Amino acid sequence: MSEFYRVNAEDIMHETIDGEVVIVNLDSGAYYAFDGSGEYIWDRLSHTGASAEQLVAELELHFNSPVAEIAAGVNNFLAQLRDESLIEPGDNTGAAAASSAAPAATSEFEAPQLNKYTDMEALLLADPIHEVEPEGWPHVKS
Repeated sequence: MSEFYRVNAEDIMHETIDGEVVIVNLDSGAYYAFDGSGEYIWDRLSHTGASAEQLVAELELHFNSPVAEIAAGVNNFLAQLRDESLIEPGDNTGAAAASSAAPAATSEFEAPQLNKYTDMEALLLADPIHEVEPEGWPHVKS
């Protein structure tokens, strides 16, 4: 049985806009974007959590692709999310069934790609509180 994952809700902010997931890591200042099958995986992780096995089984129902291809894409994507501290291990008590928002089984599976951006790190790490301390403002987290 594979490890169960949930979104690291304490350290990130995320939003889905027109089918694209945008995530900001509040600790590192990096932000991320992805869409397609990654959106479905993220939706599942952010609402109920899931294991890689569960995600592969659900996506297999929605794509006309070999299960090995889907499993490789899911496992690689989960590893990237874990390496960037966007997801964390969790327990599956109370985990609900899969959402119905999965794509229709009319397309081939495309492995999700995590796109990382670091061009706004300094701005995103700046202290948003305008209380001026002796060190001045903005006060960058160390």
